[in-house]
Amino acid sequence: MFDNAGVGAAGEPEELSLAHWDRLIDVNLRGVLHGCPAAYPLLKAQPQGGYIVNTASLAGVAPVSGGRRPTR
Repeated sequence: MFDNAGVGAAGEPEELSLAHWDRLIDVNLRGVLHGCPAAYPLLKAQPQGGYIVNTASLAGVAPVSGGRRPTR
């Protein structure tokens, strides 16, 4: 199984609604949490086995600035 789904949200964190955060968590986190356990028994049952590959964008390892400069 190749898991390659991800969404982002634009704007400052305080400007995002709970619906924005729910969508981010549902796709970016829960997609993997549901996909891996669903695929594993199918892959294990195959004589040749299989692999589960989860990918993430750079946003998965580095924060993205909102574009505002820090104030002094």
